[in-house]
Amino acid sequence: MMKDQLVVEVFDRDNWINEVAPQLNYELKGDRKKILFDNEEIGKVHLEIINIEEGLFIRYSDILLNQDIVFKEYGNNKGLKYYVFEFAFQGYPDGTVISDLPGKSLSEKKNIYLYSDNSSIMGKFPSNIQHTFMTIFVGDQWLKRNFQDFLNLHPYFNVSLESNRTFFKKMEYGVNFEKTLEQLMSRSYSDELRRPIYKGVVLMIVSEVLYRFTELDSGKYSFEKEIQQKLDDLEEYIKENLSNEITVGQLCKRIGFSKTKLHHLFKDYFKYSMYDYIKHLRMTKAKSLLMTTSLSIAEVANMVGYNSVTHFTNLFKKENGITPSKFKNGGYSDTFGGFVKSK
Repeated sequence: MMKDQLVVEVFDRDNWINEVAPQLNYELKGDRKKILFDNEEIGKVHLEIINIEEGLFIRYSDILLNQDIVFKEYGNNKGLKYYVFEFAFQGYPDGTVISDLPGKSLSEKKNIYLYSDNSSIMGKFPSNIQHTFMTIFVGDQWLKRNFQDFLNLHPYFNVSLESNRTFFKKMEYGVNFEKTLEQLMSRSYSDELRRPIYKGVVLMIVSEVLYRFTELDSGKYSFEKEIQQKLDDLEEYIKENLSNEITVGQLCKRIGFSKTKLHHLFKDYFKYSMYDYIKHLRMTKAKSLLMTTSLSIAEVANMVGYNSVTHFTNLFKKENGITPSKFKNGGYSDTFGGFVKSK
């Protein structure tokens, strides 16, 4: 590890400020919800938690660093607790990834990210580049209280909350969002006005984001809730058994559908055939293992269901345009286990 490179780790997003402060050698004061300093060693840092009401809080981050900082924010391993709506005003640094979904790298564009809080995000903030984020944490019960009509109409979101699936979506945002967010974060409201104003803006933002995401992925919401639950459970079964042989017959028996019915439902729901989707999940897990562990290529191949290293290598190269060994050793730096893309 380079001497001038700091590593900041967050294990509990609810306790974000308290975990980050000592790693930045900062002594918390007052209500212990804010970190604000400007020094020669680290740079300018403004981190703040804004509690709006039960099941809803905002995290604000604004940094301009004098040294590189590697960040590792680990997902909640007890299951999905929050939907996370994140606005990246300057995007994420190049090479930032969600560890469970390595194919979904975060970009340097201005984006809205919607992900589950059981997702881990890792990357590196470079020095001398400002990064500003507003992150809205929406609890499942809060969402159900305030968006029950939407959830009834689009039960897929309910299913997602109940299934603890790791998910991630992103979209670019326009001028209207940017102006609203900038006004929200730049004004100083009195305590009696701050929470209702923030809640009103959050309701508007969450409504617009959910609407736009349902428009982008409208096909999935046309399925009956019972079918969605069965297909999501089947997906979890596949993910848990990637190291084993998985046959169509096994899947049909587990879900209780004929081969013809399952083939059509699966293709409509996941946009892949069963064979291609299992291959896709195996390649995704393989990339995650290659990036985050020191396992050999043979061990990774075995863990994702391939007994032949040669077959695994050929398939990996066909799908990703690079061999597993080059992906592990050349495609990513070993700065912190392989999460920062090499230049």
